[in-house]
Order: sequence, then C-alpha cells, then structure tokens
Amino acid sequence: MTLQLRDYQDYGVKHILAKKRAFLMWDMGLGKTVTVLKAIEKSKQPAFIIAPLTAVLVTWPDEIQKWTPQLKYCILHGSTFEHVARHLHLYDIILINFEGLIKWRRLVYQRKIKLRKYFLVVDESSWVKNFKSKRWEIIAEALPIFPKYRVCLSGTPAPNSLLDLWAQYFILDEGRSLTDSFYRFRSKYFNFSGAPRYLTTIKKGAAQRIHERIAPRTYVIKSSDELNLPELVYNNIHLKLPIKLRRVYDELSKEFQLQLSKTDFVIANSSAVLQSKLRQFLQGGVYYDEQKFKQYHMMKAQAFKDIQSTGSMLCMIQFRFEYDLLCKVFNHKLPLINGSVSAKVKQKIIRQWNNRELPVLVCQPRSVAFSLNLQEGGHHICWLALPWELDVYKQMIKRLLRHGQKHNRVIVHTISFKDTVDSRVAKVLGQKNATQEQLFQALKEV
Repeated sequence: MTLQLRDYQDYGVKHILAKKRAFLMWDMGLGKTVTVLKAIEKSKQPAFIIAPLTAVLVTWPDEIQKWTPQLKYCILHGSTFEHVARHLHLYDIILINFEGLIKWRRLVYQRKIKLRKYFLVVDESSWVKNFKSKRWEIIAEALPIFPKYRVCLSGTPAPNSLLDLWAQYFILDEGRSLTDSFYRFRSKYFNFSGAPRYLTTIKKGAAQRIHERIAPRTYVIKSSDELNLPELVYNNIHLKLPIKLRRVYDELSKEFQLQLSKTDFVIANSSAVLQSKLRQFLQGGVYYDEQKFKQYHMMKAQAFKDIQSTGSMLCMIQFRFEYDLLCKVFNHKLPLINGSVSAKVKQKIIRQWNNRELPVLVCQPRSVAFSLNLQEGGHHICWLALPWELDVYKQMIKRLLRHGQKHNRVIVHTISFKDTVDSRVAKVLGQKNATQEQLFQALKEV
C-alpha cells in the first residue's frame, strides 16, 4: 500500500529529523505511529521502540506490515525473548513493552545482547512520568545507546500535573529543557509543602515558563484541528442509593468498617483504603478477602444491561467482581479483557470486536486504553465507574473516537450514584483535564 502522509504528518517527520530530540504531543488517533515509521525509514537507523504490551503485539506490527514492510522487525516478549535478543542486529526495528525492559537489561549485563546505536521511540511516554520507576531508570541508564534520535509520543503527557513532564523530557534531552534534576525542577517552578501534607502547587507564571522551555522540541496537534471526527456525546446516568444501601454506605464512610457476618469484617485502615472500599460498594460488593466479596446490589450492572440494547458497547469495570455481576445480569459469560488474559486471547478478542462479532466487550481500562484501534467494532462506551487517572479515561474514549469511526457519533455513558465518591472522582478528572488542556493550548500558541 502506498503511504500518503497528511500534511501535518509530513511536517511531523521533518520535525523529528530536524530536532532529533522530539516530542509528538498529538491527540489520540492522529497517526503518530505511521509518522514515526516514516521518520525511522528516512533516518536509516535501527529503531528501539518501547510501548505498552498491546501496542507491541498488535498496533506496531500491523502498522509496520501495512506502511513500511521493507523494515524487518522483531518482538521481545514471551518464551522467545532471549532467543530473539541474541539476534537483534538482524532487525531494523525492535519492539519491547515497558515491563520487558528489566529482562532486556539483565541480558545486556550478561553480555547476551549485541548493542548498537538506536533511534529511540517511547510510545505513550506518560508511562514513564515517574522518575522513581524501574522502567524510567532503565531507559535513563541506556540513553548513551540512543545518541542521535529520541522521540516521545503521547496524547496525554500530563495526566496529573505539569510535574509529569520532567521525566519524559529528561529522556529526550537529559535536562536541557527542564533542568537535570527533578527536585531542582520542582523547586524552580512549584511550591512544595513537605511533610505532613506533601502539597504541591505551581508558582505564579511558572506554567508559561515551562511551556516556553519545552516548546522548541514539541509538536502539538489536537484531533479537532486536523480530523473531521464524529460528535462526542455524553450520557450521564445518575442512580440513587436506596435507603438501606445509603445507611450501609454512610456507616462505612464514617466508621471505616463494616460487619459482614458474625466472623467477617471489612476494615479500612486508611483514607485511601476507605475510598477503595466505598467504590467497591457502589459497584455492587465489597472485598473482605483477596478473592472473596460480599454482594450488596446489582444496580449498575442492571443499568448497563438496560442501555446496552442501543448497540455494541465497550463496558469499563474497575473491580473483578463487577464482571461476575454483569454475567449474572446477562445470564451468560461475557468476553473479558483484563490483566490476567493472555496476549493471544487478547488479540483474538480484539479482532472479534473489530469484526463486529461482540455486542458487549467488558474491559479493565488499563488493559486496552493505550495504542489500540477499536473504532471498527462500535461507537458506544460505558463507564460503570470513572477512573482516577485522566490518561486512562481520555485514551480509552479515543479508542473509538478516531479516524476510521464509521458512525457520526461516539457516545460515552457514565453510570454513577448521586452524592457519593463517584461525584468526587468526576470532579478530580475535570480538574486534571483543565490543566492538560491549558498545556496543549499554550504550546500551540508559543
């Protein structure tokens, strides 16, 4: 197939090759993958691409075969990891997921891998926003083997705050943009209270200074600027807890504990645990053991069934027991993708979805939210509970709201209980989204 880049993609290739250390801060669905492949092809350098597992197994191989079949690629994953690693010098593109970096480094230390100079690509770079994480540490340690080209890709670069940018830009330029120390960066641009509150707020005028520092390396595009996308419609379904359930919810909220039976108790020994238990309760049950939960209701599961008749629908869950409740309501097993599903089964289910063979697909969001094309399977997504993470929320919606969606509307359903922690999660997401939207807008104007 002949590769015809859009104008902004062609400019993206030129931006990468000219800047050499570049951040494509593109909205989801704009074709970051094909743009980077063209840049790799023109650079005539082997590439080392780090990405979420599903992108490594599905998205990147599909795009390589479609657009740059002359580039030979390999995947470092699973039982063939070490065998393939011994022959990396034979490939133009190496694909590895973030979790595989630990094994890759071990083989490097054991001198079982012949190192070369690579074109580095970090797909979904917000996954390395934490400079204390092992994945960031390994990439930072390996920067000398990526001397010329380094590219970060993300449509959600600052899912929590502008603090998230430091680790990503350090990978690009080792501190030239945002200082060579996270603590120096924080001290320069933020107020940090320290113990016991550990409250961080941005200094007056600091956001603009950060935007100006990163602008030269950053190419920003919103999908609304370049694509004629379907209309995004929100359908917020607000439920009310019955009096008996409200009493139980309030008891747990105030007392930090629930008595489930004569022998079983739920005790929340911290505010964080309490928030999790309250969310579990709103989803229909409460875990009192690692695998055991007490069921209280099926109101959200039933509400989902009531709206599912509108068309094929992705259903987002937060806890494993929600899947059991959904299967009870539907009276049969539903297809599920979560962290325990094998890569092979996951690929099969994704293809079934895109072939419109599945009226319902239940997902744990982090397992499918990044770098997947799901727009061919439907245009409805339902959140039984909103996630705390903005990047997961926005990325998941963009699996459907992207180029190639055949319907003129993508509908986002959210099922929540009034006057509960559900409302707090929605408020936090809104605040985080405002910060990130300001970042995108400011960089477009610099």
